[in-house]
Amino acid sequence: MNRPILAKIFPMVHERIRKFRRDKNLTQRELGEKIGIDQKNISAYESGKLKPSKKTLSKFAEALEVSVESLTRTVVDEANLGSQD
Repeated sequence: MNRPILAKIFPMVHERIRKFRRDKNLTQRELGEKIGIDQKNISAYESGKLKPSKKTLSKFAEALEVSVESLTRTVVDEANLGSQD
């Protein structure tokens, strides 16, 4: 995946991680324990200060019982639609 597309994907990923975590009634600490990431870093991912790697996205998806695509799909689709103009 090229950098311009990644730049369009990641602005919303953090919001979707937060949404799915809240939907599961998990605290940042509980999610962090599930995937082996400190609560401070979960907070940084959710605020957009840290960008998750593919491996970390997979961990989030597994812990939240969603697909990686569900964390990124909407933004990828919007990015692709924007490039067709």
